Amino acid sequence: MKQVFFSLCLMASCHYLSANNIQITNISLNAGDNTIEFDVSWENSWRSDILNNWDAAHVFFKYKALNGSWQPLILSNVNSVVPVGYASTVFSTFGFSTAIFYRSAIGGGTSNLLNVRLGIPVEYATGQYDIKGFAIEMVYIPQAAFYRGDGASTNSFTPSQITSISTMLTDPIGSVAVNYAVDPFNGFSSFYCMKYELSQGGYRDFLNSLTYEQQQNHIQPAPNAAAGTYALFNAYRNHIKIKTSGSSPSLPAVFGCDADNDGTYDEDADGENIACNFLNWVDQAAYLIWAGMQPLSELEYEKAARGVQTPSAGEYVWGNTNLANAPYILSSSDLPNETVSNGSNKSHRKCLLRYYSC
Repeated sequence: MKQVFFSLCLMASCHYLSANNIQITNISLNAGDNTIEFDVSWENSWRSDILNNWDAAHVFFKYKALNGSWQPLILSNVNSVVPVGYASTVFSTFGFSTAIFYRSAIGGGTSNLLNVRLGIPVEYATGQYDIKGFAIEMVYIPQAAFYRGDGASTNSFTPSQITSISTMLTDPIGSVAVNYAVDPFNGFSSFYCMKYELSQGGYRDFLNSLTYEQQQNHIQPAPNAAAGTYALFNAYRNHIKIKTSGSSPSLPAVFGCDADNDGTYDEDADGENIACNFLNWVDQAAYLIWAGMQPLSELEYEKAARGVQTPSAGEYVWGNTNLANAPYILSSSDLPNETVSNGSNKSHRKCLLRYYSC
């Protein structure tokens, strides 16, 4: 008998861009063809013929045997089934697997992929395990030449165009030529990046997949602290709390979001969809490894933000030198549809990927 109980999703919201309600549901294991079957959906999906890019769902799974810890589930294309109109790519490295699902034809709207199947090792299809599924919205940044640096900001590169993976580069003060021959991280090649910031619900799900010892490295209190204790070192606009206390060394804590402080966790008003603040570099790096991703390089970040446009001296990531001069006023605070009611095109949340996805 197989156990498949949990279907969780990771979703981050972004002011001005619709939070797209990504969900992975109806998970089951099929011993007949050694596959995992599930549905995945998200709103406002798209594929552009003009820009040759698209958004996508980054999907991965964790499994746990009785009294075991959560481990990554290996995926493959063997016996895979993907609905008509969509394509998938499976990435496997260092014992970790993820799958990307995206439109195979030009279009837009809600993507609703039913009865998707991916191959898994036979021992997992026939064994007794709990399964968790996760999905994160991504954006595909196509291979293209782009400009790096603005020549004005502190330590900025001198503006120059990167036209191949072996483009000669200079250091930020413009005095040393460096040949990053065939550098896959210089931004020229195609890559995926997260469409939105990591949400508090996403970080909660990460914590809930760790051992007691691992949790200690990524929260402020001990995992055996009292229920209701805030997980991170500052509670301002961060609503992740210990829901059920852990017990050292073998029983990890259970975490939830509780923005309205009513003791009932993970409700619509509990802030799980807003960006997760107060994370340090170690926390973020650990989350990326757990999710099968890696940080963007500086040049990849510049390409994602600037696209093929030429730089403007002193520009911010949104493409100009303007800054909002008044505190943000939130509408529907902590709810899934939270927005900034007094924002404008000066806001840094207008669009991070302004060329490729706006």
